[in-house]
Amino acid sequence: MFCLTTLGTVESEFFDMTDLREYFRDSLGHFEYTLRFIGRQQANLSEVHQHYLLTLQGKVNKRLRLLTVISTVFLPLTLIARIYGMNFQYMPELTWRYSYPVVIAAMLALAAVLLWAFHQKGWFK
Repeated sequence: MFCLTTLGTVESEFFDMTDLREYFRDSLGHFEYTLRFIGRQQANLSEVHQHYLLTLQGKVNKRLRLLTVISTVFLPLTLIARIYGMNFQYMPELTWRYSYPVVIAAMLALAAVLLWAFHQKGWFK
């Protein structure tokens, strides 16, 4: 741009620029228009990039929310399984005939209640 401006203002006896001044002025105008166009395109690309990043972040948030629900459901079940996995000799439930089915049913009921609660709060949407 500086070169076109300088060439348009040169007055020398060796170079006759009188016929080319209008050409340099038009070229400078086109060059400025092109620079503005490139600036607008850069702004548009920046907006598209920001939109892509927001969309990507939304997908990651949905995946993390699902992983949070899964870990929250399985955490109490893991606690119950670990307690009953210990080798204690004097656990009263060990001698009862229906202790195993009751513990499994309690674990399933707890998981169902947690899943229902998360569904009611809208965590699966």
